Amino acid sequence: MPQTEPMPSPSEERDPPQERARVILAVDRFPSKITQLLQSLEVIGYKTRVARNCAQALILTAQVPPDLILLDADLGGSSSYDFCSQLKAYPTTYDIPVVFIGDDTQEFERVEGFSVGAVDFIPRPLNMLEALMRIEQHLRTHQAGRSLQAQLADCAATVQQFQKEKQSLLLLVNVDALTQTANRRYFDEYLLREWRRSRLICGPISLIMCDVDCFKAYNDTYGHTQGDLCLQRISAVLMESVRKPLDVVARYGGEEFAIILPNTNLDGALHFAGRIRDNIQSLAIRHEHSACSTYVTLSMGVVSTFVVDETPAFLLETADRCLYQAKREGRDRICSLLLDQS
Repeated sequence: MPQTEPMPSPSEERDPPQERARVILAVDRFPSKITQLLQSLEVIGYKTRVARNCAQALILTAQVPPDLILLDADLGGSSSYDFCSQLKAYPTTYDIPVVFIGDDTQEFERVEGFSVGAVDFIPRPLNMLEALMRIEQHLRTHQAGRSLQAQLADCAATVQQFQKEKQSLLLLVNVDALTQTANRRYFDEYLLREWRRSRLICGPISLIMCDVDCFKAYNDTYGHTQGDLCLQRISAVLMESVRKPLDVVARYGGEEFAIILPNTNLDGALHFAGRIRDNIQSLAIRHEHSACSTYVTLSMGVVSTFVVDETPAFLLETADRCLYQAKREGRDRICSLLLDQS
């Protein structure tokens, strides 16, 4: 395209330098009608491309998506409006600003152009300075919109990263590192929360305290590394035995585990404890110096209540008493109690 004398910039303030020149696509059957406008746009730093019909325009748009499209309102029939509608129907092109250029006396062209998604209508004959100012304003608005979208995407990514880090921190705070069960801190918080909920709905709550029988002897015989592996295998069985979403397995301390069973009565808790006992036996972890078996076993204390009391402390104390009763009676067994607070 032949060069002309540079026209003055329509504004004193220029956009900051871009990594690539912004592209303006002109769609006009007779490009000579807008030659001066396109030359002026190139002089002030824009790259222009020309299509003589909608088919060419679609090809050029697919090759290099333009930052703005100048569209002749009179491409023949409804071609201009169909082309604009087509652009607005695709996610990759819907936000490209389309500026119609047409006869100022044709009100239909203006109204129809805006109805299919145009951002502006520049009348012929062109007022060059006004046309440049309007085009630059739409380009600035478009660029600002894209920048905002990028910022929002960055914010969304940052929030997502924060959520991941939050979950990681919650795991560090609430999960026992060795067994991956809940830790004592989370157990205390969860028991109090479920205790209050059970009191509110007048529902049952059960607690199982589990202790690995003769675990000190196991560590002394097989070493602490094997002891850790033993606890990990036991905790895996406990967590696999849980069936309800609200049930929680926690490492209460050392070789002791606790299981909170909200909305579970004593019969349900005893059935659960029996399943755990069977599953631990199926592991068949050798324990040559156990006082009650040649394999690793558990002693369990089970307690259940309908909550009336204001704290769960007595539930823990009673479960502990049941656990130690099981140990006194020879280990590898379940002792239970139903607390009546009526």
